[in-house]
Amino acid sequence: MRFLKKLLICIYVFLALFVVYCCVIFAIYQTEPSTLIVSVMAGIGVESIISGIIKFIEDKNARKNKNIDEEK
Repeated sequence: MRFLKKLLICIYVFLALFVVYCCVIFAIYQTEPSTLIVSVMAGIGVESIISGIIKFIEDKNARKNKNIDEEK
């Protein structure tokens, strides 16, 4: 399995566990950890954008290499 796929799977598993954790915290203390939620979601957003850029560049390079191979 490629690194990017492993990374995305880890991100989604972490987000699922984080949502469960926030629900438990809310059920126990009747308050939400809003600063923590915002920070985690912002970090995940940045990571997702970076992953998308990496995937776009990999696809672009693969198409370029395929076109070069077909021309030969």
